[in-house]
Amino acid sequence: MPKMRRRSKGRWGGIVDGPPHPDGSRRQVTISEPTRDAANKAMRKVQEDRAASKTSSRCLATLGDYAQTLMAEWSHDLAEKTVDRYQGIIDNHILNDPISKLSLPDISEQDVRDWLERLWAKPGRTNPTLAPRSVMHCLKLLRQILKTACERGEIDSNPAKNVPNPRVNKGPDSIKWWDVDEVRAFMDAAAASTSPNAEMWRNAAGVAISTGIRRGELLGLKWPDIDLVKGTLTVARARIKPGTETKSPKTRTSGRTISLGPEAVRFLAGLRDGQDADRALWGAAWTDTGFVVVLSDGTPPRPDSVIGRFKRDCEQFGIQYVTWHGLRHTYATLSLMAQVPLHVVSLNLGHANPGVTLDFYAQVLLRSTAEAAVKVDKYIFGGPEPA
Repeated sequence: MPKMRRRSKGRWGGIVDGPPHPDGSRRQVTISEPTRDAANKAMRKVQEDRAASKTSSRCLATLGDYAQTLMAEWSHDLAEKTVDRYQGIIDNHILNDPISKLSLPDISEQDVRDWLERLWAKPGRTNPTLAPRSVMHCLKLLRQILKTACERGEIDSNPAKNVPNPRVNKGPDSIKWWDVDEVRAFMDAAAASTSPNAEMWRNAAGVAISTGIRRGELLGLKWPDIDLVKGTLTVARARIKPGTETKSPKTRTSGRTISLGPEAVRFLAGLRDGQDADRALWGAAWTDTGFVVVLSDGTPPRPDSVIGRFKRDCEQFGIQYVTWHGLRHTYATLSLMAQVPLHVVSLNLGHANPGVTLDFYAQVLLRSTAEAAVKVDKYIFGGPEPA
């Protein structure tokens, strides 16, 4: 707060930021009063006028308009798939709801709760109502929109901050993954397969299982991202559409460098050797795109074909189909079972923080903590080795 000081001829005053000019530029007001108390009173009046002007200008923005403005900004930093999901939530669950017409400062916590009640009554794609996970995603996006408005001074507090997330069932059956025997059975069956490009698909699945990278990240890998000598893999982009166009990784934390184990190095070396053999066979007709995962002619596979091929292989091999993303769950689950530290698994997965990883794989960690308790007893008190 500015201090009023004694000026010439015994008057008191100072310079205070007042209401902005009509074009939004800064306006400063000079105060000059006969007494200090009068100067302070005048200063408070200018500040009150400035606050009232700011509140008045903020009230012009509705939630719907503000959400659309933010999406235009966020679309430059988010993965295309994430942008589509966010825009779908805004179009289907915010813009066509009465809450979109409310000005930002007028939205209360009760308005958010009423909006959630209307969401729960909406039909889902295959169920009579929206799934709890869908409602949770909607609330998280609204909370982020209002949080951004709060950080930018559009509103004084986030009315969605204390509204609890819907409960989502995360029981043992909600995440599909392979155990060690299933991984080995798939690898053995894929090695013996005579299907076209069988060795390439086996190596691609091996990279996914041994690193936990997402499908789009795997398909976006290029050979400069791989250092087989140092044993590292850098996630720098993702490919989620047919063709060679790539996008930035899903989130800011998705860009990362992963240390590779010996098996991961062998899978990647197998992909490189396969490309060398195909290049020699096809000659000038072979297409060099620079991608790590390509078909025999050098062109990258369509992202959706990865899912189809994987599903057919699982059916042919008689192995549980866990979806391609299930290979990422397999990496995370088996890593935690092997007692790899949570923060290391989180970094390799590209999660924003270990709390996200814990949220997904709490059941595995509960088992690990029970085993750890036995080991701690053994270390402190001695006795027989744990079974």
